[in-house]
Amino acid sequence: MNPTSRRGGNWMFKVTVARLLTAVVLITPVIMLMGGVVPPGVSWT
Repeated sequence: MNPTSRRGGNWMFKVTVARLLTAVVLITPVIMLMGGVVPPGVSWT
């Protein structure tokens, strides 16, 4: 229960969140492109 290990766990949590956000940022445009290109009528209406 010492503060150092708690801080380390918090750092690992932040790194995990940062990786998830990076993955979302990279994947979202691909999904939007696929969603926008495959059904053009849906994306334009």
